[in-house]
Amino acid sequence: MNTKICGKMVNKRNCLFARGRRITGSLLAGIFLLLIPASFVYPADLFYAAGRGTGGAENNGTIWKYSRSKWSVHSVIAECSEIFSLVVDSKAVIWAGGNYFDYGTVWSYQDKKWSKGTRLAGCRGVYACLADKKGNIWAGGTGTNNIWHFNGTEWDSGTKLDGCTGVYCLAVDNKGNIWAGGEGKKQVWGLFGDKWDQGTDLSDCNEVFALCCDSSGTVWAGGRGGKSLWWFKEDKWFPGTILLDSNEISAFSEDSQKTLYAVGAGRNKIWEKNTETDWGGTNCKECIAIYSIVSAENITVAGGWNLSRRGRVWEKNKDGWSDGNDIENCYVIRSLAVVKK
Repeated sequence: MNTKICGKMVNKRNCLFARGRRITGSLLAGIFLLLIPASFVYPADLFYAAGRGTGGAENNGTIWKYSRSKWSVHSVIAECSEIFSLVVDSKAVIWAGGNYFDYGTVWSYQDKKWSKGTRLAGCRGVYACLADKKGNIWAGGTGTNNIWHFNGTEWDSGTKLDGCTGVYCLAVDNKGNIWAGGEGKKQVWGLFGDKWDQGTDLSDCNEVFALCCDSSGTVWAGGRGGKSLWWFKEDKWFPGTILLDSNEISAFSEDSQKTLYAVGAGRNKIWEKNTETDWGGTNCKECIAIYSIVSAENITVAGGWNLSRRGRVWEKNKDGWSDGNDIENCYVIRSLAVVKK
């Protein structure tokens, strides 16, 4: 789906990014650099972030890594127009999903180098990646198909979901079922066994950008519409709710204390769950939107961009949310991933 900006035809999702919001999936980008307060120290967990660097097209697929008390460039993917999703599998292989011009592509990082990338069949853009507990890699996006599966050896030819125009997020629940969220006549689909269901049309929902399964087994969906948050439990989707000062929800994360966070855009950028319909909202200093959030043992990190349209991360530890740290040579943070020690 294309639209026109400044006389040029661009992909719909990139168009929405250009307006300062994220319609990409869920799933990952964060970074900061320069000075870190002396009182703030990241745990031993290993953080990665993906997004777009500054300085020209050759930096469009930049990955950052947290090391020695700062974020710095880990690597750059050649021939990459944009990275929208980043995951690390159980073998510590990094997977990045995005596109190269109008070709949906997935890259993997092994033996200290990135692969040339796999162009997925019938895919114009990859906006979500997922590594499940069985070692499978899943990708979701737009094109003539919506879901692709890597079985450890090869990618399949893709699956077209019923009533779907695009998948923007993926999640796995505590039973091993795969969930996909996006837009179309339906907004959420589930893979139960070896077959995708016909999807669910959520109440007052235009698009779903975020999915997660919390420690209780509840599946959460976040997005945009008349409401911004929905949940699935007891084998049914509930009608959903409106979050205070929220335009949309882009990602979820549950920390080690079982506190569930949602992030996105609006007058608030971060929400913390008290009950299903009661979420406390927090704004972030100099923030347009947050697109990704991950939690480690003692810290939660959220990433997006600041008012100057530069990549920034905000951290929450025992002292609360920080004012944020900008990342050097980073245009925007799309996705974050953490490898827990």
